[in-house]
Amino acid sequence: MKLKLKDSSDQETVRAFYAAVAGFARNHNIVTMAVRGRQEKGEHAGSPVSFKIEGFLQVLENCSTTILMPTTIKSRVQKHGLTLPPGAHKYQEDAFFAACAH
Repeated sequence: MKLKLKDSSDQETVRAFYAAVAGFARNHNIVTMAVRGRQEKGEHAGSPVSFKIEGFLQVLENCSTTILMPTTIKSRVQKHGLTLPPGAHKYQEDAFFAACAH
């Protein structure tokens, strides 16, 4: 399932997006979440919309969210010799390693 925040400046759209994310977490019994953090400043800084979405994830009811910086994820992946499982797609790599690093 792919959720997309189409217009981050429209209150109704933002509320509908939050409700969809909360519903997904509730329906799939997600109680713990690991999110790959982004830089706040500089060349690799996250977009304002991505920070808004990160905020949604942090305030989900009955769900504990941890923000892990890429350097933390990388060091834990190297320490434990983790690799992406066979059959996993490249686009799943960041989420997989964030979850493993958690």
